Amino acid sequence: MTMRRWGTSLIIAALSASVALLGACSAPEEGESSSQPAATPTWFASSPGVQAFPAGESVDLVYLSDSAGAGVADRYATLVGEALDREVKVHDHFVGGLGDLPSAIQFAWSDEVAQAEIVVVYGNTAGLDPPQTMGACVEASGWAEEDATPGLQGEPPVVASAEDWQPVQSVLDEVYLAIWELRAGKPTIIRTHDFYNPFLAPWTELGIERECTANWEALSGVLRDAAQANGVGFASLLDVFNGTTHDEDPREKGWIDVDGAHTSEAGAAVIAETLAAVGFDALRPTTE
Repeated sequence: MTMRRWGTSLIIAALSASVALLGACSAPEEGESSSQPAATPTWFASSPGVQAFPAGESVDLVYLSDSAGAGVADRYATLVGEALDREVKVHDHFVGGLGDLPSAIQFAWSDEVAQAEIVVVYGNTAGLDPPQTMGACVEASGWAEEDATPGLQGEPPVVASAEDWQPVQSVLDEVYLAIWELRAGKPTIIRTHDFYNPFLAPWTELGIERECTANWEALSGVLRDAAQANGVGFASLLDVFNGTTHDEDPREKGWIDVDGAHTSEAGAAVIAETLAAVGFDALRPTTE
């Protein structure tokens, strides 16, 4: 059987390797809504994007993602252009297994990020996940290998503690600060999202739905916390695709492609709309 590639580490982790922290700040409390602007830390100033960028000039959108972002960038750019009333130049970098290339990303895309008024960044956390959590759940779904059927591969998934997830948040903090460093104090719209769950049916069949859903929710919380602490707007695809109680199957909604994991065209449109629902306020780091 041929192993599918889903990614092995966070996107643009290499960007953060040599970047010093811009400053310390405490994370705001988690908000109520599933898709919301990031709460503004005390070291950011906020302004509507339509006012933050020079009138009549185009804006650049850099979309950094693994294969989960396929087909989303152009759709999101259309919504951005309508909201900001200007042309949007798209730099679409969705690459299956993108997490396998962290050492190359700094050199390939850092110039584009430095010039982009809007950055969407999403990366798979495989390699940083606690053992027997996300990876075990994906493998059990049967999706990880072509022509495989659902079934447990070794030990069943476990529910990790908040402490177990800390390495993920630490890397995300560095990634976001690296982006702000590249933007050099200019107003910027940065957005991220969590991952929808396309594997509800096989998990239910195997009796591991509780453990796997708990891990999906834990990762969503880590991604939300890191975004809110770093001036990044967060959109919960888990809430939108799977409902706020996370027990709805997006396959039944027609949002998942025939491969059983990636989005259909309709699902890609939902991702773009969910990102747009966060809004278009731009932030700028301050010394205040």
